Amino acid sequence: MTKFVRVPRPDPFDMDETFEIFNRFIDRNIFGDFLQNVPEGRLTGTGFPITEQHETDDAVVIECALAGYKPSQINLEVHGNKLTISSDKVDNQESIGYRKLAKRAFKKELLYNSNDLEMSAIKASFENGVLIIEIPKKAVIKSRKIDIQIINS
Repeated sequence: MTKFVRVPRPDPFDMDETFEIFNRFIDRNIFGDFLQNVPEGRLTGTGFPITEQHETDDAVVIECALAGYKPSQINLEVHGNKLTISSDKVDNQESIGYRKLAKRAFKKELLYNSNDLEMSAIKASFENGVLIIEIPKKAVIKSRKIDIQIINS
C-alpha cells in the first residue's frame, strides 16, 4: 500500500518565506548558468556614471559621462584584469537651489580578459565632461606563409 505524505505548502501571507522561495527559484533557474560565464567588460557598481564601451581594431574604448567633475576628482586604478573608475564624494561649497549635474561618490569596476588587452598601457583623457579610457589590444601575430629554401648538394 502506498502511503502519501503531505508536503507543507508555504504560507502565502508570510512574505519573507515567499520571497525566499522566489529568490531560490530565480537563482537556480534563470541565473544558474548565466553567472557561470561572466562576459568581458562586465560592469559592477551602480548605474552611475553612464558608461558606454566599444571596440576598435586597436583598442577597447570606454566613455563615461562625468559632467560637473574635474579630472582631479576622478580615480582610475588597475588591479590585474580589473579597471576601477571611482570618485570620492564631491563637496560643493556653493549654495545652489536646484542641481541637475551629479556630484556624488561612485565606484564602477570593469573586468576584462587580460590575455587580450595591454592593461599596463591604458590611456585616459577628459574632454567636455566625458572621460575616455583606451585599453590597447595586444598585438596579434598574423599567419604568414614561409617559403622553403632549396639547397642543392
